[in-house]
Amino acid sequence: MNPCFCFLYRRFRSRLKANLTY
Repeated sequence: MNPCFCFLYRRFRSRLKANLTY
C-alpha cells in the first residue's frame, strides 16, 4: 500500500468520523 493512499484513507476516515459526531 502506498503511503499517500494510506494518508488519504486516514484523512477520509477522520472526516467521516467527524461527520458522524456532527
